[in-house]
Amino acid sequence: MLSIINEKLNSLLADYADLLAIVCVALFAVLVIAVVLSVKRAGKLKQKNSELSKRLAATETELVETARANVQSPVPKEKETTPEEKNEKTAPVSDKKEPRRPEEPDDGVEEIPIGEIGAESSPEEKPEDAKPKRVNVAAPRYIVKYDSKTHEWIVLKAGNTRATRRVKTKQEALAIAKELSKNSDASLVVHKKDGKFQKQ
Repeated sequence: MLSIINEKLNSLLADYADLLAIVCVALFAVLVIAVVLSVKRAGKLKQKNSELSKRLAATETELVETARANVQSPVPKEKETTPEEKNEKTAPVSDKKEPRRPEEPDDGVEEIPIGEIGAESSPEEKPEDAKPKRVNVAAPRYIVKYDSKTHEWIVLKAGNTRATRRVKTKQEALAIAKELSKNSDASLVVHKKDGKFQKQ
C-alpha cells in the first residue's frame, strides 16, 4: 500500500515539477523586486530627511543670529523734550488735516435709521426737532426676514446661521429687533416677505 502511494506521489511530482519550479522562481523574483524597491524608497527618504535637517539647522542659525543682533543693537534713547516742545504736543491740533478715511464699500444693503422703522413710533420716543439716529456701518447688524420653510418671521444677527428669535408676525419681529439693536447699538436691516429689502 505504501509503495502505491509513493509511486503516485512520484508521478505527480514528475508531472508538476516544472510548474512548481516556475512558481517558486516567480515568487522569488517578486520578493527580490519588493526588497529592491523598499531599499530605494528608504534611500530617498533618508536623502529628503537630511535635506530637511540641513534647512532646519540653517533656519535655526539664522534665527539665533537675528536674535543676537537684536539683543546687541542699542535701543535708541528718546530725545529729551524742552518745555516748549511739551506745550506743542499738548496743544490742540486744529490746523492739522485729518487723514482721509477710505470709502466704505457698498454692500447693497440700505441702512435704515432706527427711528424710521415701523409705523408705530410714538411722539414720546421721538421729539420733532431731533434727527433720527444713524447707526455705524461697522456696528453689528440685526436682520428681520421671513422664513418660508417654517412660515415665521425671524430676527437674526448678521453672520449667524441660527435665528435669535422666531415669531408669527412682522410687527413682533420689528419690535424685538428694535430693542436688540438699541441695546447693542446695532443697525437694522428689514426684508419683505419675498426676500427683497424693505423700502421706507
